[in-house]
Amino acid sequence: MASIFTSEGSRFVRVHDRWLTISARISGMLVAIMAVVTVVDIIGRSTGWYTILGVYEIAQIFMVWLCFIGCAYAHSVGSNIRVDSVSSRFSKKTQDILLIISLVVGLLGFGAVFYTNLGFLKESIVEQELIAGIAYPTPFWPAKFAIPFGLFFLLVEFILEIGRAVERIRGGYNIT
Repeated sequence: MASIFTSEGSRFVRVHDRWLTISARISGMLVAIMAVVTVVDIIGRSTGWYTILGVYEIAQIFMVWLCFIGCAYAHSVGSNIRVDSVSSRFSKKTQDILLIISLVVGLLGFGAVFYTNLGFLKESIVEQELIAGIAYPTPFWPAKFAIPFGLFFLLVEFILEIGRAVERIRGGYNIT
């Protein structure tokens, strides 16, 4: 029987996995765009031809998106920091219990950050907050939207991983 926490058993998980792949590609494109725009601006300024207005503001917003849109993908492929050298010495069941504990702590911590940043986003939109940029004032809400948006998918990833760990504990472990 397929698990509801895997892409074979749940349409939601398939959609979530597809989003993670898309978010990784978007992160890559943001890095490429930031690099190209910054290099072109530096070359333009150093040769005295021109400068691209808003490069600083664009890079600032893209960097926030880059960090938060990719965090769920990084977690899903195991790129986040773990203490495997310690936990690998325990049995598989103990490893899964430790994983669940750490994910619940992460869920609570990042859940609080998610909730707090929803308030910051609302405040930024209502007050029409602007980035005090070099070129022209830029709305701040796109950067503030990236934080709860990215954290939402990270929280979903935590919940799915907790579910997978609980299923492994319930199903037992084949010792071969």
